[in-house]
Amino acid sequence: MSKNWTVGAGYTGTKGTDLDIVRAPNRNPDGTLRIDNVQGFRWESSGGHSILQSMNLRLQRRLANGFSTGLNYTLAKSMDNASSVG
Repeated sequence: MSKNWTVGAGYTGTKGTDLDIVRAPNRNPDGTLRIDNVQGFRWESSGGHSILQSMNLRLQRRLANGFSTGLNYTLAKSMDNASSVG
């Protein structure tokens, strides 16, 4: 490429372990109690995990009189099992 073009790329990856998981074992998905006459409760444990992977791409072109134009693109994927109750 000529000296008027700039190309860049970046990667970010993170991993989380032993994250809090809060569950409501006496509740159905619709919120009703599974066992009648037993008060609803929450169970907290530290068995959660998460992972994030992200890639950034950048293309930039220098124009006349100090102007430039550019294009940025980010692709990311995040997965976890500790984001909500249930």
